[in-house]
Amino acid sequence: MAAFAGSGPAGTITFPAIPGRACKVVGSTDFFHWTTLTTITADASSVFWTDPDAAALGRRYYRVAIP
Repeated sequence: MAAFAGSGPAGTITFPAIPGRACKVVGSTDFFHWTTLTTITADASSVFWTDPDAAALGRRYYRVAIP
């Protein structure tokens, strides 16, 4: 389960991960068109990522996948 927390004008998502595994964060403004935002290799059992573009968008939804 991912969580979203406000962090100034941008937001930070937090999600569980397996250390050493890659996690892909994708985002959408409409639930239909998804774009890869970043791929992160987890170095701990929780990953924190701040979306640098969140403030510019009225709304964004996130999914996290292990490719």
